Amino acid sequence: MIAMAKTPKEEKRRELSTAEQQRLAAFEKMAADFRSAGYAQSALTTSIVRANVFALLFGLPFIVVFGALFFAVNASSPMPDIGPLSFLLFMLTYILLVVVHELIHGATWAVFAKNRFADIEFGFIKEQLTPYCTCKTPLGKWPYVIGAAMPCIVLGIIPSAVGIVVGSSAWLSMGLLMIISAGGDAMIIWMVLRYKPKADELVFVDHPTELGGVVFER
Repeated sequence: MIAMAKTPKEEKRRELSTAEQQRLAAFEKMAADFRSAGYAQSALTTSIVRANVFALLFGLPFIVVFGALFFAVNASSPMPDIGPLSFLLFMLTYILLVVVHELIHGATWAVFAKNRFADIEFGFIKEQLTPYCTCKTPLGKWPYVIGAAMPCIVLGIIPSAVGIVVGSSAWLSMGLLMIISAGGDAMIIWMVLRYKPKADELVFVDHPTELGGVVFER
């Protein structure tokens, strides 16, 4: 699942929605089928604490580099006044982009999924006030990574670069905020890329209720 999730112990205490229960049951059946076919199963999931720490560490280099570039390119530009209305608009835009973030995950994975958008599910975890996106079917390594990375590129890196070029601190700030918000995705990508396969054949399945995925290989 691509979303901010709780630790495994907290996840067990969280009441799953009907859709999550159905998706978890389907995942467990899929996992059993993979194991019966000779696949080994390895979890690539993480906790909210580790994901949040990773998000800050992941975002820090972007803040330093992009911030330095912004002030170098726009040294003579005056800083804009930020009033209550501007701040409110900024926060409303951020909330909207959090939703768009999940839509980008889904749209990208749908390109690679067997049944396209039929394999993509969106939801909302009320305890955490956060939307999520998950792909119900297996994906190859790079399709999984591309789908996880795309929101950071589209909503984070590109707007930050635009902000630097046009001298907009609002675009830069929003881009950097979306990069930090994609820190959980970055950690999942890091876990996938550093995973050392023990076999030639492997597929990745997004976990239905936890932050991260599962790899099956034989």
